[in-house]
Amino acid sequence: MTGAPAASWRRHLTYRLLWQKRSGAQLEMVWCYRQDFTPSDGWKDVWPRNSAGLIRVDIRP
Repeated sequence: MTGAPAASWRRHLTYRLLWQKRSGAQLEMVWCYRQDFTPSDGWKDVWPRNSAGLIRVDIRP
């Protein structure tokens, strides 16, 4: 127990990057991270420990 206040709310933010070349080749990346809310500090980022929240990478020729 650290003594820090517990989050009263929690949300997950998801971002998507889609990049397409003129040739039609595509790169899609999706990542997510969590934010916790405490009345004293507001929204604070809580990055996941694995791969900085990267969920999916799709590369198509």
